[in-house]
Amino acid sequence: LKATETPCSLLARLEPLAVECLGVSLDRLVMGEEESWKSFGKVEPSTEGRLRAEHTWIDWSHPGNVIDCLLRGCEPWPGALTTIADIEVRSYGRAVSNESDPDSVEFIATRPGTVVGMNSTGITVTTATRNILITHVQPLPDGRKVPAEDFALQAGVSVGATLWSS
Repeated sequence: LKATETPCSLLARLEPLAVECLGVSLDRLVMGEEESWKSFGKVEPSTEGRLRAEHTWIDWSHPGNVIDCLLRGCEPWPGALTTIADIEVRSYGRAVSNESDPDSVEFIATRPGTVVGMNSTGITVTTATRNILITHVQPLPDGRKVPAEDFALQAGVSVGATLWSS
């Protein structure tokens, strides 16, 4: 996986390979080359359960790269959960803030989950090691996805507010 990959970008990258492999496999099957298929039935199914909402809560005290991975893994569905102004939201479209980004806010060691910046790009939140930029949120239970700054302003959130985990 690439450092900034999402499920959608991974699918787009792997889809052509899957189509090619399927074609080769079907050709081999038609030609009677079944050896590669004999071990297929011996693979045990995964015992991993389905992804549930309790697995997607953002713990702002974790390092920034861990939260970035959670956010990317939960996009486009189900969205990583956090609470903004006592409203549970799904968080989307994130990026790890860094100094090369003109919209980034300098990392200042403060309480993780603190809003340290807001602009048209989104809201910048501290983690244990760096800032995360949340660009869109979706209020639960059935709100529409909106720009994070617009939601924060409507909810009365300002710089210094704290986002919460479950």
